[in-house]
Amino acid sequence: MGIMILSNKEDFNHYNVLVKYSAMSDRMVIVSPFLSPDMLGLLADMPSIKRIELYTNLNGYGMAPSVLSSIIGLYEYGRDQGIDVVVKYNNHLHGKAYLLYKGRRAGDF
Repeated sequence: MGIMILSNKEDFNHYNVLVKYSAMSDRMVIVSPFLSPDMLGLLADMPSIKRIELYTNLNGYGMAPSVLSSIIGLYEYGRDQGIDVVVKYNNHLHGKAYLLYKGRRAGDF
């Protein structure tokens, strides 16, 4: 699969590429200082994902209430869908990345 830099133009946007490659994956690592309110809609289109690891920022950008609400929603979604959800935070986080893996366990990086 390799590394891809995504834009939000036409067919080569975040949503389309993530959904396409998630079909070949069972684990997703999300690194982002904030979460989209429609994140659960995105995950609903990724039924093969069985583990989500989220690295986020809880107090930056004045978005803590919305991030916490999204994290709670993510945990509830995981519980309901049988998806293992792990959340870690780093309040200095600024980078954004989505990593998809097939058949790798935590710590296999």
